Parts: sequence; C-alpha cells; structure tokens
Amino acid sequence: MRKSKSDGKDMLKYVAFHEAGHAVAYCYFFNGPRFKHVTIKPKGSALGHVLGRPSIWRPDEDTGVRFFVRLRDRIIRTLAGPEAERKVRGRYNQRGASDDWKSVADLVFHMAGSERQVNALMRYFDVVTEEFIEFRWHKIEAVASALLERTTLSYKEVEQILCPGLDQIPEIVTIASSIE
Repeated sequence: MRKSKSDGKDMLKYVAFHEAGHAVAYCYFFNGPRFKHVTIKPKGSALGHVLGRPSIWRPDEDTGVRFFVRLRDRIIRTLAGPEAERKVRGRYNQRGASDDWKSVADLVFHMAGSERQVNALMRYFDVVTEEFIEFRWHKIEAVASALLERTTLSYKEVEQILCPGLDQIPEIVTIASSIE
C-alpha cells in the first residue's frame, strides 16, 4: 500500500507535537540541566528528539527529597511527549512512544517498593502529565508550529516562544536601576 503525502505530513505533525510536549515539559520541570535543542529531523530510529545536556544525577547514589523531585521531573518530561501526541492523534502511538514508556517504567521502579506502588505511581504520573499538557496546550501548539516551520529549535528559541520578551528583562532591570 502506498502512503500519500498527507500521511507524511500527518506523521511529521505528530512528531512535532510529541517533541514539543517533551520540550515544554523540560522548560517547566527542569530540575537538572537544560536541553540543547529539540528537533523533528530523524536520526537513527528516532523521528525526532530533545537533545539534553549531560546530567550528573545518579539514581543509585542520590537519596532523599531531591532524588524524588528529580525523578518526578524526569518522568513528567518523558511522558509529556506521548501525551501531547495522543491529544493530537486521538490515541497513543504505542510503537513511537515505547522507549519513553520503558524509560518511565525504569524510573518508577527506582521510586517504588512494590508492584502495587509502581502501578499507583504510574497512574499518578499519567494524571499529572495529562493535566500539565492540558494546561500548557497553547504553548505546546506554538512550539510544535515552530518546529514544523524550522525543524530544529534551541532551548533559547523555545524559551522565547514560552515567554516572549524574556531576553529583554535585563535591559528593563538596567533601565529601572539607572532611574533610581
């Protein structure tokens, strides 16, 4: 069966929303290093990706509240991609998001002590991520649209989409302090 051009455009749109979900969540749940860029250019088996910066976090060595906050942030960032894609597609992309879900399952096992706790935490993170996506949907749409136009966005470019004028704040502070 031959695929039409619209199938390819739809797939690119789904990838853009998937990666935009990850990128926007990265900006809000950033307990760790910022990402370098987000792209919808295929690389290897991935149709797109968010290229993060190296992390010094070691789940086997970290303990305490900071450990759980970092895990929470990482899990929500990971689930945000499949959830954003689901909202556009109308269903989950089982194959495309399998690496994301495997990664989340591994992280949740670090937090939980039993299968019951794992299941409860997975439900909790699903709800938190769904609500995050719903609340930030207009921002995800804006990032996805920019990805479809430019293919790759730096962290700074995503930040500008999320908070226009943010780069002008130091100038405003400088002007305000010179008035005093």
